[in-house]
Amino acid sequence: MTQVRKTFAQFAVLAMAVLAFALLLDQVIDLADEIPPILLASESTVSDPLPTIVPDVAQGAAVVAGPQAQATGPDQPDVLALDGTDTASLPVTAADPLQALAPDPLAVTAADPLPQVVPETAVVAALVPDSNDVRPTLTSIRDSWVAVRPFEGRDYVYFSGLLANRCGLQSVRYGLNGAPPKALLRMEPCHTGTRVPNSLNDLDRYPVYLLFDLNSVGQVAVEVTYADGTQDTAVYSRAQILLQ
Repeated sequence: MTQVRKTFAQFAVLAMAVLAFALLLDQVIDLADEIPPILLASESTVSDPLPTIVPDVAQGAAVVAGPQAQATGPDQPDVLALDGTDTASLPVTAADPLQALAPDPLAVTAADPLPQVVPETAVVAALVPDSNDVRPTLTSIRDSWVAVRPFEGRDYVYFSGLLANRCGLQSVRYGLNGAPPKALLRMEPCHTGTRVPNSLNDLDRYPVYLLFDLNSVGQVAVEVTYADGTQDTAVYSRAQILLQ
């Protein structure tokens, strides 16, 4: 009797499972009926692209190219113009007419010149001051053109400010104690062709000072002549330029 009950219970469980599956299947069918039909794709696919409009450079007209332009019979030309004209009789142009319209990125035009390399000699030559360059400098240091320093029993008269800016000058003359500036000051030649043309490289032959008796220099007059011939003068008392 117990075995019969077990068999009946198993049968009942199986029947309920079948019933549940039937109900679920019925719901699925109902939902499928409610879904709208899927739109069918058109005959055109990825492998069948739209015709490409290619400009005809020689004729100034656009033509149709692509699968639709391939010949399928005597009534359909290989390439059709937009107005329907058979372009087979037109002159043959470049294989890629658009390439003729594209600018060459490597082409150099007058509006896009190549950079010019300035020679080293031109750069060095541009570093040599002229009268227009040195005049503002000397004007700004006028109070330092000359200096007097009593040292070891002598008066040292320094012209360092002028000699350090001698390029662009024709001459420097001086006079002491009321005398006109007639004595010519020896200057080291300007070092043209170098990057520091005003450098003082030979102080033994061209010192930046002159020696006089101690306390003998009471006044110094200076006359500067620029390379363009213009002149500038200045007169200093000992007290103005005295270095202690």
